[in-house]
Amino acid sequence: AAAVWYVSPIGARYTQNCLETGAAALVPLVICLYFLRHAPGRDSPWSISYCMGLGALLGLGFWVRNDSVLLSASVCGVTVLSGLSSNSISPFRRVAEAAAIGFTALLVVSPWLAFNYSLFESIVPISGISQGEKGVFGGNLVEVPGILLEQISVVAMVPQQWQTTPVVLFIGSLLAATWLGVAVWAARGLDPIPREWLLIALVWSGLLVFFYGAIYGAGYFMGRYLFVLSPWMALLTTLMALRLWQAFGEPAPRAAAAVAFGLVLAIAVALDVRAYRNGLNNGHFQVVDQVAGGKHGLG
Repeated sequence: AAAVWYVSPIGARYTQNCLETGAAALVPLVICLYFLRHAPGRDSPWSISYCMGLGALLGLGFWVRNDSVLLSASVCGVTVLSGLSSNSISPFRRVAEAAAIGFTALLVVSPWLAFNYSLFESIVPISGISQGEKGVFGGNLVEVPGILLEQISVVAMVPQQWQTTPVVLFIGSLLAATWLGVAVWAARGLDPIPREWLLIALVWSGLLVFFYGAIYGAGYFMGRYLFVLSPWMALLTTLMALRLWQAFGEPAPRAAAAVAFGLVLAIAVALDVRAYRNGLNNGHFQVVDQVAGGKHGLG
């Protein structure tokens, strides 16, 4: 799943775009590994050191890109909810743990917030304010089905001119709803801790889609904003394929693997060739070219 995701046209496009996008996708994976390896369990108290470690990683994610606050909210929210559904842990205990996670994250990001406020009298970056003001509520939601269709498939890409057509909107929405149902079915055999992380990822995904789709502007950047979800889409799509193969009795393991690998490789290579048919230049590299050419406007 990791190899296919990285060499796919989506992965190649957004991890090599000279921006923070690749790191913004990486940090949640690191947070997930920390959660899976160190979470004491659904019915066990969480130590202060664990909560502070998780909060510090969430704060690091905020330094990479500040929409990581939505991941922090998801972690803290699901932590509190787990206390409401547990018979052995007090809800107040989980509230205290969530507060420790959130407060540690806030301490980590406080220098960034203070710097912003000292220069701009706002803790939100100026670019974020300007793009938010240009947005129309719900104006970017039309971009979501096509983006999810690309991420669920892992290797396919929808041409830009088709992205918001009724056919793509219908197919993308139907596929996303079906994929979500099958993903829940495929995850039914997981241990409680991985299932809890999947709930966190689901809440986080919903918040990201709502924020960038319904509130924020700059719809032309939606693919980049939602790229952070693509590793999870790739992992779950691979898990679903494995579960379906197992449900059919695991026929012809080597042949099935060879066919799947060959198909994915062919699609990835063909789309990569198409993406770079007009050259290797990345649009985001224009600033570097302008500086190198002396067109930076600096005295």
